[in-house]
Amino acid sequence: MNQPFGVDAPDGQPDDVLMNEKGEIKNIIDIASMTENAAEIEKMHKDVKRTFAVDAPDGDSDGHVLEEMTEIEHLIDEASEVENTAEINKQHSLEEKVIKEAERHPEHDW
Repeated sequence: MNQPFGVDAPDGQPDDVLMNEKGEIKNIIDIASMTENAAEIEKMHKDVKRTFAVDAPDGDSDGHVLEEMTEIEHLIDEASEVENTAEINKQHSLEEKVIKEAERHPEHDW
């Protein structure tokens, strides 16, 4: 008798990928159960005073967001060394004036 088999899960991932990932997770748990001290881990969990999110609600890991913010700070720092602050501020001011003027006219859909 043939059994139906879903090719893709609702998230678009092939079913075998999900099964492989579950197998990898089981292997990690099995190895940890042989090498880790369960009592110490439970004590560590109970001693935690504060928790934090591993993934942001958008699914992006907090470490990735932090890495991007560090890169942005680096770009800003680097630009501050080579750019003329007064000129940049003047450009931003002019851009704001153009946008405000365009907003006064309904034919400009910003």
